[in-house]
Amino acid sequence: MAWGAGFGVNFLTRQNGVYDASKYVGVSFKAKVGEISTRQIRFAIGDVNTHPNAGVCKVCWNHFSKDLIVTNQWKRIPCSF
Repeated sequence: MAWGAGFGVNFLTRQNGVYDASKYVGVSFKAKVGEISTRQIRFAIGDVNTHPNAGVCKVCWNHFSKDLIVTNQWKRIPCSF
């Protein structure tokens, strides 16, 4: 089985370097896979407690994550942790 794809977004701001997303409960995005692709994906979000750049984590890269099933049609996927 081949590994698929990755996508990253950085929410740093110019004012203080950090984006405060505490007023939100999750994210949503649209996704689809090819006809012969694996349907299961793992969606992960890092924060100051899991990303090494914050200098807080003792065991880094243990992001909040969720396994999702994606179809071959565009679909909005809501994701909250």
